[in-house]
Amino acid sequence: MIQDIPAPIDVLMPSDEVGIVALQPFIRFESDREPFRWARDTVTKQLAAIDRTLQIANSRFNGRPISFTVFPEYAIPGLSGAKLIDDRISSEEWPNNSIIIGGMHGISNVEYKEICDKIKITNFSDSPESIPKNQWVNCCLIWVKNNQGMIQRWAQLKIRPSWPEMNIHCQDMFCGSSVFVFECKYTPSDYPCRFIILICFDWVAKVAGTTICDDLFSELNVRWRDSQPALDLAFVIQHNTKPNSHYFLGSTFWFLNDVTNAFVQRDKGIVIHANTALSAFPSKAGLGGFSACIFSPNAQFESRDCGPTISSKPTILRDSEILKRCNDAIFREMGECIHAFTIRIPRFVTPDATDRTPPIKLAYVYPTSDSVDPRLPSGPVPGAVKWLNDYLDTIKKLSVTDLAGCYLNERATEIEPVIISNLRILNETSVVNYVNWAISSFSSGKIKEQNINADTWDQSQIAAIEHMFHSLISIGLAFALKFDHAILHCVLDVDGKFVHLVAILGDTHEDCRKHFDKHIPHPKNDSVLVITRDSNNLVPTKDEYSKCDEPFENGLAFIDYQTIINKCREATNIDVLEGYFNGILPKDRRIV
Repeated sequence: MIQDIPAPIDVLMPSDEVGIVALQPFIRFESDREPFRWARDTVTKQLAAIDRTLQIANSRFNGRPISFTVFPEYAIPGLSGAKLIDDRISSEEWPNNSIIIGGMHGISNVEYKEICDKIKITNFSDSPESIPKNQWVNCCLIWVKNNQGMIQRWAQLKIRPSWPEMNIHCQDMFCGSSVFVFECKYTPSDYPCRFIILICFDWVAKVAGTTICDDLFSELNVRWRDSQPALDLAFVIQHNTKPNSHYFLGSTFWFLNDVTNAFVQRDKGIVIHANTALSAFPSKAGLGGFSACIFSPNAQFESRDCGPTISSKPTILRDSEILKRCNDAIFREMGECIHAFTIRIPRFVTPDATDRTPPIKLAYVYPTSDSVDPRLPSGPVPGAVKWLNDYLDTIKKLSVTDLAGCYLNERATEIEPVIISNLRILNETSVVNYVNWAISSFSSGKIKEQNINADTWDQSQIAAIEHMFHSLISIGLAFALKFDHAILHCVLDVDGKFVHLVAILGDTHEDCRKHFDKHIPHPKNDSVLVITRDSNNLVPTKDEYSKCDEPFENGLAFIDYQTIINKCREATNIDVLEGYFNGILPKDRRIV
């Protein structure tokens, strides 16, 4: 039976918005054997990431204090990491009313005792003396700097080992026995705020069909019968390669919807999944990530489409509808980063037109070290910017596909990274325009609605951007491309004359022409070259293309992509290719 330990703390929690900073590190273990520890040559870098996280937490996020600083399971590499955090929260600069949750990497019983002694931990779920010599510990440490500036410290051990932790090579993981139930107060109302912390597999593990939460709530349900208090927050710190498993999401849904333990109120609860990263660099999805805040279905929030940093379509991103009824807010960045955000407390949201708000009002993404990646701007990241940059990481390059072995392959290799770097710096409006210009809004003559929500973009948008990218490379083999202040996808610099370029992918070339007429900006003075591509990438017949490039219009020319790429493959030098392209460019061009 799991024991709950009351942990009253003198902390005042904001009732409007609670600020949270969470490190999402890419874990680099020394080996795949327990106790799982950071590789020695990566500890210094991880300590720097911890220090950067603490700096962000201490600097007030957008003018607001940070109430919780969270380091997930295995994030802190032993005593050096714990000492770094302890020194920081002990400094005069660190604000009061602050809580730090830190998951330690695997430590021996001797290290556990040393850490507890050196940072003066006095509250234990399991004391150092209770750990057998042949067992190791997976634990989280909790620091609280209360309203009076006094610092308290707790150590809570993981209760249920995961499968890797049970796959014993050398020694066994010690299983904890207790969960702290922290209680502070919201300001200015003095309404109680209660929260718990569980470590990864503790969220789902069952013994004889009973979970840790089952045991915990069963005990609390009896004790809280008369007062019926609420449990507002559950922090689940994890190093989890399957954050969207049926078990993890099912436990989250149960926590927020369970009615069997009616005296432990969670109808306005929040579950915070703080996971480790799936890679050292910005990434879209894989084995890790999916840090998230999941709010009760009863929370009265307004949703918004395609907001910055957080996915507006969590069921699509998770490929699961288990949490469909909940207010599920997933942070799009799955790679190593630092998340900083503010959450609204459902209890204090007025469910009417006077208090319309999303569950997470502000959400920024910071790098763990210096970076120029637009997905780590130390600020909000629009969904379209995230989507495009993720795709550019793996976009097919002509230098390794269609132009492999061709004369102009080396030239393509030179210009591809230049084009990619220019696409990476596009802002949200430009990315949405680039995508929607590139994909025809017509299908067999029927109008399709243009899609501006990057969280719902799929293979159609990917194919369109790939067509645009390949078109830019093909034309760029002969002419200099300019992106600054481009009205369309780019501008060709042809002997000091401007030609605007736009690439369109549609079911047919005729659909591409209709899309151009309806949705593409028409420069007043400069010429436009349109590169079309049908769904089969065929060279159109003369009759087919007459529907695309007629009626004739001064300063406007159409050419199909298959013809262009074939010319690029056949070219034996740049001059020959440039001569061909000069022949297809629109003739009426403004001389600058």
